[in-house]
Amino acid sequence: MPGIILARNIDVVVASSGGVGSTLLLEEISKYKRTHRHLAIDYYKHLSIPPISFRRNVKYVYVFGDPVTASISLFKRGFHHQQSVKLNRYRSNTAFIIPEKMTLEEYAAKGRDGFQYEEQLRNWCETFLAQPTFFIRYDQLYESLPALAQFLELPPQFLEDFPPEQQRQSGRDVVSEETFEGLTRIYAGHKLLHEMEGCEIHDLTDRPAKHIFKRPYRQAILESHFTLPLKAALLRYSPSLFRLAKKTKRALVKR
Repeated sequence: MPGIILARNIDVVVASSGGVGSTLLLEEISKYKRTHRHLAIDYYKHLSIPPISFRRNVKYVYVFGDPVTASISLFKRGFHHQQSVKLNRYRSNTAFIIPEKMTLEEYAAKGRDGFQYEEQLRNWCETFLAQPTFFIRYDQLYESLPALAQFLELPPQFLEDFPPEQQRQSGRDVVSEETFEGLTRIYAGHKLLHEMEGCEIHDLTDRPAKHIFKRPYRQAILESHFTLPLKAALLRYSPSLFRLAKKTKRALVKR
């Protein structure tokens, strides 16, 4: 499994919480830039925290959307449990993992957030901002494509060949009123998701390498058992970070 340190053969990361069309965008960008895989087994696409890269020319794209519509999409496709596991990964306080056999109606009635959309978005755009990142709201994807192409330095062919927009059913059209209202209540307090502009570029304010010693990244390193690729990356780019990482891991293991 890839580690939290971004592979050297990746220039662009496209991430999301799922259910917001990030696969289409990743497929199209991959025709012109070196990206990660767009399959469900992809490690980077749904990370709850951004991966760390020591290369300055790497850029990230994060797709977000209406949490009610996204939740309906994940349940309808049977991805609700695995996505809940992914988005709760590396959390200091895992509140609720959606059971595999839970239905959308049961989830709406329960009234507890199992996807943590707001926290993932905040991790990528504020708390652990790791690379220059283009944030794009799904329902404004097509209006934002020219700005995205400029951000990633994509050729004109990207815009010319991008698949035409298809009408997407709203959440209210495919579920009962009771279920829709229940989902709306769950995500009513997600201010960042609702208030963030449809197209924003966030640049770095700090060195991303500093994040590696914060709790979620320490946990990611431990889960990867401090693998050889991670060792090689740290040794290559920052021997001092490598020594500190070993020291941090030893201290954590003793706890």
